Amino acid sequence: MWRSTTFLEIQNRILDQMPKIQSIDLFNNQIDDYTGDTNNSALLNMPLVLIEFVGGDWEKESNYRIAKQYFFRLHLVIENYQRTHSGADQQNDALSMLDDISTLANVLDKQSLTFAHNFEFDREEIDTSRTSIIHHILDFEARAVDCSLDEALTLQKIVITQQEIITNHQSSINAFVDNNTTSNNTGGFKIS
Repeated sequence: MWRSTTFLEIQNRILDQMPKIQSIDLFNNQIDDYTGDTNNSALLNMPLVLIEFVGGDWEKESNYRIAKQYFFRLHLVIENYQRTHSGADQQNDALSMLDDISTLANVLDKQSLTFAHNFEFDREEIDTSRTSIIHHILDFEARAVDCSLDEALTLQKIVITQQEIITNHQSSINAFVDNNTTSNNTGGFKIS
């Protein structure tokens, strides 16, 4: 359906344009897995991008649902970059990671996908907390189209049509048998 297609299209765009990204996943509030005492043993490699479908208000047009403003959020998660003062070895890496925010914004800004059209980059939230990870948030909005209702109705019509064909076919068989059988003297019927 539209969400899985959109996820895969966003993922492919990110991987094509940002080869340094090690992992991409659906956002499920797993940022907590990377911090504090709750470290999870199945962590994804960093830098990583988490794709979040935030939501929007849906309207029905014909057999489609349309959200004129559907909100998406990309979470760019990188390892910390402490000791980035002037001259520190990590300073260039830190600045490059900040530039990655713009690169990630450009992956979707002004783009259209199969079911999500006219992406607009709305805002960014830069993480300056200097914790064990840096978690930048990029918000987008787009016009989303959900065709699943039309697909479900089309599938329902196909099923009904198939049932009608089977019923008509069975009726034709019964009519043929009724019109072409005669009783024989042994209690059975013979097709003539």
